Amino acid sequence: MPRTSRKKRPITRGEVEFKDAYLIVVAVEGAKTEKWYFELFQPRRVKVVVRENVENLSSPSQVIEQLHNYKREYNLDETDQLWLVIDRDRWKADEIHQVCKECNEQGYLKAVSNPCFEYWLLFYHHEKSLSSSSTDAKKQLRKIHNDLFGKLSPLYSNIERTKAAISRAKNADPDPDAPFPQTSGTHVYKLMEQFI
Repeated sequence: MPRTSRKKRPITRGEVEFKDAYLIVVAVEGAKTEKWYFELFQPRRVKVVVRENVENLSSPSQVIEQLHNYKREYNLDETDQLWLVIDRDRWKADEIHQVCKECNEQGYLKAVSNPCFEYWLLFYHHEKSLSSSSTDAKKQLRKIHNDLFGKLSPLYSNIERTKAAISRAKNADPDPDAPFPQTSGTHVYKLMEQFI
């Protein structure tokens, strides 16, 4: 009789620190910034796993493949969440629409930023970003970071600052039901609401 393989559990729910916890798996496009940011957060009742971008496989279809692989590898509960975090900047709208449609079919959640993830980080500092391009957003954030050298982790992991960023991003979102922001904006706030 052939052996059946059992999928691993991504977290041990019986452990005290994760009792009644649920899992959030985040597949990210960026190799550094997104991974660094999401790993700042380990809420008490949520276990956060960041699927890092390896070998620069950053197209939307490659990032969603990370979620497919995770889902195949592990035995997930119905309360667990799989999130796709990608940028709109250099990808065609048709490609983003296709990946968003696939997310809906698979039950994945999505947090798309237009033009880039750094646009979300700017909401920690301003009501609305002055940036309409990826390059502008990164320049604006780089200037803030130079001014705050050595103080980044406490700033971005601060719950009250994160709540303020969520509120600002929501207020700036003209169509939260759209699959992704059609103009400059971000839906990362939807994911961060799960953390908070």
